[in-house]
Amino acid sequence: MQGMKTDARQSIEGIQELLHLGFRRVLPNPRLAPWVECFWSAKSFLARGYQERLYPDGGSSLLFHFKGTEQGCWFNALQTFIPASFEGKIDSFGIRFKPGGASALLGLAMNDLTLHVVNGQELTLQTVAPLYQELAHGSFQQRVRLAENWLLQQCLVQDAVPGPVQYLNNKLVMSDVVLTDALKDMGLARRRAERLFRQQVGMAPNQLKMLLRIKKARYQLKLNPDQLLVDTALHSGYFDQAHFNHHFRNITGYTPGEYKRKQQLRLANQQMIVDSSQSASK
Repeated sequence: MQGMKTDARQSIEGIQELLHLGFRRVLPNPRLAPWVECFWSAKSFLARGYQERLYPDGGSSLLFHFKGTEQGCWFNALQTFIPASFEGKIDSFGIRFKPGGASALLGLAMNDLTLHVVNGQELTLQTVAPLYQELAHGSFQQRVRLAENWLLQQCLVQDAVPGPVQYLNNKLVMSDVVLTDALKDMGLARRRAERLFRQQVGMAPNQLKMLLRIKKARYQLKLNPDQLLVDTALHSGYFDQAHFNHHFRNITGYTPGEYKRKQQLRLANQQMIVDSSQSASK
C-alpha cells in the first residue's frame, strides 16, 4: 500500500519551535487524518541539558527513540503536564494521534495501551518491533512513508472508520458548541458517549473539551503574543475570564499571563542555543 508522496506533503507551518532540537512536523495522508494529527522528528545534538514541559491535549503518541538512555519504542498518553529532558545526541520520530486515534488504529482500549509497557524490551504490539527496525536508519521522509504505510495497513486490519469520537473531536473545540446538543444531534446518549470516550480516549467528553480548548488557547498565546487575554479566552470558547484562568492553570501550571511571558523567554533561549551550536560547529 502506497503512502502520499512526501514532496507533495503539507508541512505544519505557523510557530517556529524547538529549533534547537531540529524539530519538524508534517501532516498525515488524508486517509489517516481522522485519527492522526501529524508525524514529527527531532534530530540534533545538545552540548548541555535542556528541559521542555509537555502538556496534555487528549491525544497520544507512539514514540521511537534511536539514541540516548530511552532508546526504544514508547506509547505516551499524558493526563497531566510533565517535564521532558534532552541532552547529547537526539534522534527521535513520533506519530501523534488525535484523541481516540491510537485506540482505533492499534485495536486496544486506552487502558490497555497505557497500562502495558511499550518499549524495546516488551512490545505489546507485535508489529511495532519490525517497524522500529525499519525506521532506525531512514531519513525523515522515509520514516514518514514507512509509518504511513504501517498505519494504513492498521486501518485495514482494524476496519477503522470515523466514529462518534472523531466527530466530537471537531465539535468540542468550537466555542459555540454545547456538548449535550452535539450528542443529541448524533442520537447518542450521554452515558454511552462517556463509555466510548473513556474506552477510546481515556477520559470523559467534558474533560477532553477542556483540554482541547486550552490547547487552542496555548496556540493563540504563541501565535499572537500581543493579543489581549480576554480575546484569547473568547477565541478558545470561554466567556468567563476567571473560569478560563482556572482551567488554564490546572492544565499548564501557569496563569495565561505567566505562560505567555515564559513562552517569549523560552523562544529567545532556544535561539541562543541554536546560535551557540552553530558557532561551536564552525
